[in-house]
Formats: sequence, C-alpha cells, structure tokens
Amino acid sequence: MKLLKVAALVFVMCIMTTGCDTSSDLPENLLDDNIVYDKGNSELYTFINKSLDGTTLVLPDNSSEVGQINEVDSNIIAFQKRQDVNLKINKVGFVLVSKNDEGYTLEDSYLEEGEEIEYANFYDLNNDGNDEVILLINNKSVITMNVYSIKDNKVKKISKVKPTWIKDYKKYTQMKIKVGFIDNDLKLDILMMNYDSSNGEMYVTMLNYSKDNELSTTNTIKIPNVKNLNDLYLVIGKVYNNKKGIILSIPTLKENGYGTQILFIKDNKLKKVFDDDKLILNSYYVPVKDANSDGIIDIPVLNNNMIETFTSNSKPSALISWRKWNNKTGKDADTIFISQVYYNYKNNFKFLVPDNLANKLYIQKNIVGDTPYYVFYYYDKSSKEPLELFQIGISPKNLVEDTKASPKMDTILAETDNNYYQLVVKNKDAFEKYDLTLENMKEYFSIIYK
Repeated sequence: MKLLKVAALVFVMCIMTTGCDTSSDLPENLLDDNIVYDKGNSELYTFINKSLDGTTLVLPDNSSEVGQINEVDSNIIAFQKRQDVNLKINKVGFVLVSKNDEGYTLEDSYLEEGEEIEYANFYDLNNDGNDEVILLINNKSVITMNVYSIKDNKVKKISKVKPTWIKDYKKYTQMKIKVGFIDNDLKLDILMMNYDSSNGEMYVTMLNYSKDNELSTTNTIKIPNVKNLNDLYLVIGKVYNNKKGIILSIPTLKENGYGTQILFIKDNKLKKVFDDDKLILNSYYVPVKDANSDGIIDIPVLNNNMIETFTSNSKPSALISWRKWNNKTGKDADTIFISQVYYNYKNNFKFLVPDNLANKLYIQKNIVGDTPYYVFYYYDKSSKEPLELFQIGISPKNLVEDTKASPKMDTILAETDNNYYQLVVKNKDAFEKYDLTLENMKEYFSIIYK
C-alpha cells in the first residue's frame, strides 16, 4: 500500500469561517503533524467548495485514517454528501481533483445512494500501481463495500460487494473490513466481517482482487456471541514464528467482556484457532502487542483478581499475563506463558513480575496523607497468609521539598519530573528468599509515560 498523505482542510475551514480555537484535538489535526495552514491549502479548499455542485464536504467515520480532503497518488480526493430533503434521498461519494501549474481542475465525481460513509481508504488492491478507493456506505441501515479505480482522471466503479456467499445474507446488514497482507502471496487482502445484530452472529471472509479486478473469496468463518462490530478490534501480523494471521478482540454478548480469537490461512482456506466456547476472555478490552519484541503478536490475559478492590468499571491498574499461541487448533489450542506485568496507569509505572513470582503476587494500595504506596505480597493457594515482599511508594517531589525530607537515594527505583518511586523492604529475609535485590528491582521497574 502506498503511503497516504491526508490533507486535513477542516482545519483551514475552521480558520476561514469561524475563527474557532485550532488548538483542540480535531481528528484531522492528529493525522499528520506536517500539515500546515498555507496559501495552497486555502486555494484548494476554496476550489473544492465551489466545485461541489449542491453537495457538502463530509468526513468518513474512520476519521483517524482519512480526512475530508486527501492526496492519493497524483490526485486529490474529497468526500461529499448530497441531501435531497424533498425526495428524502441522500447520496455520498467523492470528487476527483487534479493539479497543474495553472491551478486545480475538477476531473470527475461519483455519488452513491446512502446516508453515511462508514469507512474510506485507499489501497492498491489489484497490483496495478495505483490506489483504488474503498468506501463502506450505509444506506438505510445496510452497509455495502464499494470499490472504485481511477485511470486517466476518470472514476470507474469496480464492484459493489454484498455478502451473497452467506446464507440469508440480507440479515447481515452490518459490515467492517481490514486491509492488509494476511498470507504470504504479497497481495493485499481484505478481511470482511458481516454481522447480524438480531442473533449476534458474525461471518468472516477474506477477499482478493485480481489484476483484472475480478473478486474472489475464501471460505467464510462463523463466529457467534458477538455484541457489535463497532467495538471489535483486529490486528494483522505474525501469530507464530513465520505464520501470519489475524487476532480478533471480540466484544461478547453473554459475558459482556472481550474474547480473543486467532484466524489464519492454510491451504487457501480461512481457519480459526480456538473453539467458540474456548476463547480467551477478559473483562474489558486490552490491546494485543509484541510483549517480548520477538516479532510475534502476544495475547493479554487479565489477572486483576490479584489486585485489591479492583472493579471492572475502574481501571487505574492492571495485572496482565502475556501469552503466545502454541500453533495448535481446536481442542489442542492453547497459549504459552511469556511474562506477567503489573501496570499502574494512575501513578505511571509498571513492574515486570519475575517468573518465580508469576501468578503469586497480590497487590494492595495504601495511602498515608497524600502519598500512595503499594504493598506486594507473595500469595498462593497453599499459603495461609500473604507474605509481604516489598512496597513501592510514590513521593511527590514538591511534598519532599516542602517537608525538607530526603528519600534514601539508594532505594530509589526511578524518578520523574514530579515523583520519586521508592522501594521499601520491611522483611529482608522474605525479599531475598525470592531472589529479589535492589539491582534487579530497578530492572523490573520502569516508567510507563516518560
């Protein structure tokens, strides 16, 4: 996929028409820090605004990826909407603009019946060297995928995709897609999710376009117990050694949490790793990531029952075990432990749990005055009482200066502009029994946001 440079001209419109505060975090402003207000952009906005012919600029719902006006290859594409109040017909689409030494030229435009652009993006789907335009259009609560090519400054519709390969496909009115290299054929793939909100069923299919713009589909995978598509997350990447795949973080209906599923391609067919009733469940969404920097995406498992007074509605901290797939499917599918990390978002630190203490730490928060500290206990099922190993205290620097008290610098794990993070050991024998030292504690401890 060629890099997309988004020309975020809502920023320009804000300056020209309202005088509003441009310091606010508009989605367009977050896309490209190099976008600046200049004469060229002002002229482009003015030209497009005059060329819309009864339509208005519109921002697709995936505003973190595209803007109202976008530079694609050597063209400029602006998304538009036309509302006919009398006929009660809405249309959405885009205009195609070119630029030369003499200025801007309106080359072509395309409108489809619909109320909203749920998704828009630009990818070279057929390997012809030019990006195609992909739109997911919501028309009367039914979403379809529309793909367009641009050649010789003309827009041509390649296809309008409905999930006709699914039985009773008209029930699956909601759609979501992800574009990326899912297998190893060096061709861009489209992963399509189609959803029936009446029963919580979702079907997943992989699609490809040939160089002749012919659409092909794989088999389709059924996934039940899906709450919605809006809160579904998916990541394409390496899921085991040299095997690529997709990790789905699925909002579940029954548990009202999140389930993790892995999909991959084998023998040109889409496969799922876990049985439907064996998904990895968490009480809320935690993003997957490569936790140990080996190039493989790892799966988070929440262990928040080991944090005192934790509730699912409040997430100031989390104890997460990072695990990787064992490369097996069905009843043999499982995950392998990699590491466990305690994240304290409120006080901005994390602690890598030593392997010999994994799943055996219990964490309790206490406060003395305005100073919080966290007590880490050793605890397992065979223990009668938790055994205190150490404490981590957070001392605001201004408070230390006001009291003229100085923390023992040889027990400081880290410091920021605002805080000291201090190690306190009250039971040295217990501390050393589990191979803990000040030196390795400094290695286990780190600041989240520096």
